Amino acid sequence: MSEMGKKTNGDKPAMQSDLVALRKATRADMQAMLDSGLAETKTLLRSEMDGMKKELKSDIARVAIGLVKTQSDLREVKENMFTKSDARVIVGSIDKLTQGLASYEYRLAVRKHQLNDHERRIRILERKPQA
Repeated sequence: MSEMGKKTNGDKPAMQSDLVALRKATRADMQAMLDSGLAETKTLLRSEMDGMKKELKSDIARVAIGLVKTQSDLREVKENMFTKSDARVIVGSIDKLTQGLASYEYRLAVRKHQLNDHERRIRILERKPQA
């Protein structure tokens, strides 16, 4: 307890020494309160920071696990995805096949025309009486 509570002057005016003692006692009381408050604040802050560290570590672990899964998924997508290069190869193959088919259809039409011509000639020959 401060000296102020211990000594009283009654109704006499305060003397210089009383004021100095009061100032010292008040400073001591304020310093004690400040030190106590700082210690409590320090303890509270450390406790909160420890909790935040634990939460942060947990969050970082979750993010790391998610990142590993995402990288794995991305690798799988890259391995299986259809690229523009793949499309060019397929379209090129289809173009070649289409050209070959068109050529085949043309040759087929020519052969059909030749076959029809041969059949027409055979019919003509079959109608002629044999000599």
